[in-house]
Amino acid sequence: MTSVVEREGLADQVPEDCIVFDTVTERAASPLAPGDYLAVGLRILDENGSNRALSVRRVCNELGSTTGSFYHHFPTWSAYLRAVVMRWVETHHNAIQQLAGANPPDPARVIQVLLSHPPALERAIRCWPGEITVAAVAAVDLMWQDVIVRAAHGEDDTPATADAVRAATVVRAVAMGLASTGTFSCDRRDLVSLLARHVEIVTGHGRLRSH
Repeated sequence: MTSVVEREGLADQVPEDCIVFDTVTERAASPLAPGDYLAVGLRILDENGSNRALSVRRVCNELGSTTGSFYHHFPTWSAYLRAVVMRWVETHHNAIQQLAGANPPDPARVIQVLLSHPPALERAIRCWPGEITVAAVAAVDLMWQDVIVRAAHGEDDTPATADAVRAATVVRAVAMGLASTGTFSCDRRDLVSLLARHVEIVTGHGRLRSH
């Protein structure tokens, strides 16, 4: 099975034991699967907005599990933390894959999905120090940059214009900046409309559609 870690060129930076999958063998050995521990880790990050809230004891308490069960799936605490970060990358990758079904994707829809990720979780991951987290955040940002460029460029099969890249860069910078600082408003519709309008103005798509 190929993970997004390998697809995005992060495999060399993540120990093999950190790329964890839910298998029949693992379920047979324990009622809890690795994915259960990862889901709880992401939820704790989302609730607290910081990786400092994570600990083996808290994760196990949330699941009613034991440290022995935890270490059955994850050889070290560091391996678990890396796996949590990689699961976060997967959530972004899956969202982008769904958008890729539209050719080209609608800029407003892309921006809406980008801004829909839980702000506290985004802040926790993006402010998390460490080489693996920095690499994971960079990979996610590049994936979003690519899909925003395609949305901004439109239906033309030619290489993306400089205007499309410029518009996408601004959208990504605003979205990622808000994610890092946790300053998303509860109602993001105005922000989605504003950024989508920016794409139209910079690329000229709004003027083209008006004729």
